[in-house]
Amino acid sequence: MDRRRFIGRFGVVAGLLPGAKTWLGGQVLKRTLLYEGPVAGFQYYAGKQRLAEIQKGDGVILKPEPDNRYDQNALAIYWKGEKLGFVSREHNLVLSRLAQAAFPLVAEVSRVRVDKEAWEQVQVRIWLEG
Repeated sequence: MDRRRFIGRFGVVAGLLPGAKTWLGGQVLKRTLLYEGPVAGFQYYAGKQRLAEIQKGDGVILKPEPDNRYDQNALAIYWKGEKLGFVSREHNLVLSRLAQAAFPLVAEVSRVRVDKEAWEQVQVRIWLEG
């Protein structure tokens, strides 16, 4: 997903936040998709060793890493307590800030493809709940 599409989707989400008017005639969605993409750095963390166990639909945990020496907006992705990698740097700014502000983000594995290069073998989806 390119930056314009992401920002456009976030603009729709902003309209759904509490206190804001919605563009859906007062109807509020239960989940709003914010991101879907590969796990950055997958080949450097536990994912490579756990690839055979990871399944589509598995829940993942998002953890901001504001003290990360490479990226202060780093948003780590954990599966069953093991770090798989990160949300890509190109897409992590808004997601990291939402996570740090305790917005209800829900994430899961959306695709597992063993036939691809390591950096694109596992994709995740992230929603804003509520």
